[in-house]
Amino acid sequence: MAEFDLGEKNPREGIQDKYRALFDSPIGREVLRDILQNCEFGSILHPENYIKFMWHNIAVTILKECGMIGPDLMDQVVNGFCNVIPTNKRR
Repeated sequence: MAEFDLGEKNPREGIQDKYRALFDSPIGREVLRDILQNCEFGSILHPENYIKFMWHNIAVTILKECGMIGPDLMDQVVNGFCNVIPTNKRR
């Protein structure tokens, strides 16, 4: 998307802080969990079902906007996923 300098502040500036503020409470986390579940996050997606891919990409975009995932956070993401595996189900 092209950005134009009209002397206005970039509307995307500070968006990550806004996303984090929105979801950084017990209610916000409950809502984020509900959004991720509704967007098929964590589901196995079949290539022919492009609608589920679209919803999944929305979930990924929300997490990215929150600053929770991204290429520079890969180690933290992997560690986070590994820390949620119940110990009695580890192989």
